[in-house]
Amino acid sequence: MRCAEACLYLTGVALDEAPAAFERDCGASWPYRDDHCDGYDDQVNCIYAAHGNVFEKPRWRERFGAARWYRARADFDDAELSATERASVRAPRARGRACRHPPADSAAERELVTAWFDRLTEDGGDVAGAPAEVVEDLGPSARATAT
Repeated sequence: MRCAEACLYLTGVALDEAPAAFERDCGASWPYRDDHCDGYDDQVNCIYAAHGNVFEKPRWRERFGAARWYRARADFDDAELSATERASVRAPRARGRACRHPPADSAAERELVTAWFDRLTEDGGDVAGAPAEVVEDLGPSARATAT
């Protein structure tokens, strides 16, 4: 079961040790990136879900409600978390949640960025403050404006 849902490794292994343990035990790569906020949020909420936490946010109710192993419990208490789990829950905050979101990778995201660029250049602005990967994706005219 723990190989089917990687985040369940966090119920017995510290966040920093989970990638290596998962790869060793399951023969697969750890599916979370260390620098992505959504990954941290998913891992932390998975620890709570493993104990039956009832989630208020629809995103997490949908995410874990669909998992065969999840059983919501109205009587869940944070005190049920082990010392390892508590440390893993605190780890992203201790790191300052220094995470980066990946560059736009969907057509919808690209359209939003392109619309932003078009509006900015029409208004006489420049793209100097735009992330390099966004400017690169927008093509030669954006790169010329950014330099």
